[in-house]
Amino acid sequence: MVDVAQFLPFEEESALARTGSSLKFEKEDDLPVLDGAAALVPVYASVIENCYPEGTVTYEGGVFSDDNYYGENFAPDSVMQYQNTIRGFDALVDGSVDLFFTAHPSKEQMLSAQEKGVEIEIVPIGLEAFVFFVNKDNPVDGLTSEQIRSIYRGEITSWEDIFGGAIGYSFRYYLSGMVADENVKMLAVDGVYPDAENIRNGSYPITANFYVVYRKDNHNPNVDRLVEWLISDEGQTMIEACGYVGLPDEETKP
Repeated sequence: MVDVAQFLPFEEESALARTGSSLKFEKEDDLPVLDGAAALVPVYASVIENCYPEGTVTYEGGVFSDDNYYGENFAPDSVMQYQNTIRGFDALVDGSVDLFFTAHPSKEQMLSAQEKGVEIEIVPIGLEAFVFFVNKDNPVDGLTSEQIRSIYRGEITSWEDIFGGAIGYSFRYYLSGMVADENVKMLAVDGVYPDAENIRNGSYPITANFYVVYRKDNHNPNVDRLVEWLISDEGQTMIEACGYVGLPDEETKP
């Protein structure tokens, strides 16, 4: 879950990456509508903050409702929507959303698009890692991949076999950004700690891209402009300021 109210564009108190942009849309432009998964709300909300004109995020009833965590009262004409992974991808396929920010779409999602005759373009824009964590007072600083497998297979059933305490797992961004908790620490895996550099260079073993997805038949030129910006130096700077890890240099554009 994510409290979308913390990441609303054009609100002074919002926790967004205000890094600036040379790409500036005007209200009269054909503005791409953005949606995404919960973990990527800060990314696409920051895109709007940096690239879109004020007044383009609108709400049914005039104000954002603090009573919902799914953004149900974004107005139909708002450039920001929040329908989360399943509904948001369906909206992309149906054409009411132009760009969808997500992990790689599932086989079921791709099949659904194919059945509707929709071809999808999937562009990597950043990196995330799957991490394991323990209480900060736990003396364990790392585990091997085999130890992790053994724990979740049920072969290791007592922390006495490794040392004490509980273990959890999450995406790195949730742990270090959205729900940062100073009482837990992330563990190294196979001797590699999940910091930004080790994720970017691929030495941390459990990493994955996240993507922006759009229909190949979307002829709005501003969709292409925005995708190009996301993989440019400016866009990657914004993504890193959001707390994620940018792409390796060879995958970005000047």
